[in-house]
Amino acid sequence: MRSLPFWSQVILKDPINSEIWSESPAVQDRIRSHHSTHRADVLQALIRPGLRWVPDIVGEEWRDAGSVFIVGSAYSPFISGYAGRSRSMSLESYPRAEGAVDIFLAEFLGNVVEEDEDYYGPIRLLLEGAGLTSSQAVLTDLVRACFVRTSDLAGGDKKAVRADPDLFMAFAESGWAWTWRRLCESEAGCIVALGTVAEHGLLKLLSSEGLAVTVRGDPRGVFRRNPRPVTGYALLGRGLAFWRDRTTWWDVAGQVGGRERRWRLLPACHPNWYHGHDPGYRRTSAVLHEMLVLGGTSGG
Repeated sequence: MRSLPFWSQVILKDPINSEIWSESPAVQDRIRSHHSTHRADVLQALIRPGLRWVPDIVGEEWRDAGSVFIVGSAYSPFISGYAGRSRSMSLESYPRAEGAVDIFLAEFLGNVVEEDEDYYGPIRLLLEGAGLTSSQAVLTDLVRACFVRTSDLAGGDKKAVRADPDLFMAFAESGWAWTWRRLCESEAGCIVALGTVAEHGLLKLLSSEGLAVTVRGDPRGVFRRNPRPVTGYALLGRGLAFWRDRTTWWDVAGQVGGRERRWRLLPACHPNWYHGHDPGYRRTSAVLHEMLVLGGTSGG
């Protein structure tokens, strides 16, 4: 008997994803109308008419305390003809009809996520290594679109972010309300940020909610929101190996809706780089497992 695919335990449609799908074209147009720069742009906005943003991949148990949020910076191009990965979907199969979020996600899972070894395969290793299933994960990005320059698709989002970090953060801030709702509506208290851009951008946005952000076990390790570009380290001298090698993470805490909330945030290698820095995500999985064992609930 053939086992079910790893990513089978996800929800194809929920209220937040429906909003992302229906409202993102207007949000995208508003951003473009206020930013005249052309040094970097979002692939989905360049294809006309603009494509809707990618909804979150949401596990069936995403609201439970034992679940985890995996947050990247932006999507790698996944549309055939532009794709920067082995798995892709055609522009023709990118449905644009209102209410078609479940159709899109089914296509996206089948054509881009399943059997992918560039991005989702390594994330599967990370989750499995920590004893988690797809049912216990939320996969999202600060920018739910392909933030890449069409002149340099192979350069990925990092080169595009360096070209225009302000535009990147404008897109991230425009979609932040959906991410914040996800965090607040779940009891999950563990977050993994994939790469330094995702780490820094996410901490900027979390601190904007009035939350205190400190390094576990280090009273001097305090994140202070500042105008430094998101392309720099969130804390000077603290690269990704620092967190993995010392089994530590960011503690994020504060009052949310009259209730004390707490999250543990682990910066980790992007799947493009894990082979050379943390083969199989074994060490990162071990740190994530410890975070969960210590109490992954956002109230703990």
